Amino acid sequence: FFQAEDGIRVVERSRGLGDVYKRQPIWLLGDPSKGEFHIYTGGWITTIVDRDQASNFAFFYTPRGGWGTPLWQAYKPDPIFAEVAYRLDDADWKTFEERQELMAKAAVLSLKDSVRIWLVDQVSPFPYRKEVQVASDLASGLFSNPISHRTVRYKDQIGGTIKSSDREVFVDPWNPFVGTNWAYDAHIIIATVDADYIYNPYTGLPMPNMFENATVEVLKGTQTMSSSPWLNLKFVDEIKVPTDAWYEWDSKNQQVIYAPEGTKARAKVVINYGDVLGKVKYHDGSVMTLADWLIPWPLDFERNDPDSPFYDESSAPMFASFKQIFCGWRIVSEHPLITEIYLNYSSLDAELILAQAASLTQIDSPTWGIANFWPSMPWHAKAIGMLAEKKGLLAMSADKADEMDVEWMNYIGGPSLAILKDMLEEAKSTGYVPFEKFASKYVSAEEVSARYANLEKWYNEHGHFWVGSGPFYLDSVDFTGHSALIKAFRDYRFKADRWAWLAQPPIPESTVTAPDSVVPGLKAEFQLSLSTMGQPYKNDRID
Repeated sequence: FFQAEDGIRVVERSRGLGDVYKRQPIWLLGDPSKGEFHIYTGGWITTIVDRDQASNFAFFYTPRGGWGTPLWQAYKPDPIFAEVAYRLDDADWKTFEERQELMAKAAVLSLKDSVRIWLVDQVSPFPYRKEVQVASDLASGLFSNPISHRTVRYKDQIGGTIKSSDREVFVDPWNPFVGTNWAYDAHIIIATVDADYIYNPYTGLPMPNMFENATVEVLKGTQTMSSSPWLNLKFVDEIKVPTDAWYEWDSKNQQVIYAPEGTKARAKVVINYGDVLGKVKYHDGSVMTLADWLIPWPLDFERNDPDSPFYDESSAPMFASFKQIFCGWRIVSEHPLITEIYLNYSSLDAELILAQAASLTQIDSPTWGIANFWPSMPWHAKAIGMLAEKKGLLAMSADKADEMDVEWMNYIGGPSLAILKDMLEEAKSTGYVPFEKFASKYVSAEEVSARYANLEKWYNEHGHFWVGSGPFYLDSVDFTGHSALIKAFRDYRFKADRWAWLAQPPIPESTVTAPDSVVPGLKAEFQLSLSTMGQPYKNDRID
């Protein structure tokens, strides 16, 4: 603390609260020991065309937001406001009118609460060279939406190198559990990992990225709709959760707890990923197996068990939200890989019900802002971080790092690398597999040995432990120097032109042909013709 002449004290940056403190100090007005308040500045970017902003109240004003950082854990919203915010976050409403009433209450209560006071709303430019072609999200621009990395190219050549700069690079540590939540870091991360879905940069609707198609079942009377040809929406009388669905995790006995008889849900989501097991490659050369989907699953339950070495008090608010919605899941087929997720959740767009379902089966994710089931980071890369936390050498979250007075786990730089390297050596020599009693049925000793050998080779070549399955891999990184080199992953399963149709906004141009006269009460035909960039608009993209 520094005492200023005017009585205002300045606090230096606290770990985990964001790089904003490096540039701008926190100003404490008066004496905080007497309950007086803090003011600090921060910034947020809209990363997608947000079709439903009802979750903003829970994220910005309650401990559910902030991915376990100390600031959010200090929020103490009024119980009435918290209930309203959580109901909106969980889509816990039956009619649109009920939703509107909750939104109206939340708008007033959030202003009364005002732990956040919004000061500036701005639109930022994203300049790029005229010879480059790239899809730009209508909300986030060339920022934090995976579509830009999957469409960027030179107009008149194949391949090449592109240099990109940003306001900040490598603000906070990267780890596949509760790492950085900065959009600046995400700009690189989302090039190296993949997710079940990608948001359409012009409509905000999820599009299949790593799956082929899906079915969403909801209860009759649910106010929702689908406008995507890949999604089959069904309205049913009842949704029963099967008794072989995974429901919870028993940390003490290290075993799955199945759904109780009679468990019901508001929605059921069936996702068909196609024949991916044994065929999808990770950056270190490992090939995806069922183990990558299942071994990390118990971790979030362990992080909320006080008797577990993975316990992290800061994860409780998000876990409470998860438990409110999650009703169970199971794998119904391996070839093709088909999953079923049961949940108490609804949305005006059925596509967003699917997005919520995909995020439930793997709460923490290496993809900032895209929590998903698709295991973009292999189990063995996660295992060394889990071993480090289990031993109390590193911590997954900023909050636990402060509590334990250890390093916030960083897979790409800093003191964490030496510790993670030691953990790799130990894991390799002992054949360590997280939750071994549970996981042993999904992985052989030979695979364990081969996986750690791949990771060791990767670290020796690249100097970090960030292994993904995305279209680019992190070739080299200077965390303290704030620079990185990513390269195209030539074993990526999709071609570079997969999303090329989105490189330019498909804005429709319309022509209406009307009859010369219209007689009231009689039939009249109006013909609407739609085109884009001189070509007929495709029928399956017209809603």
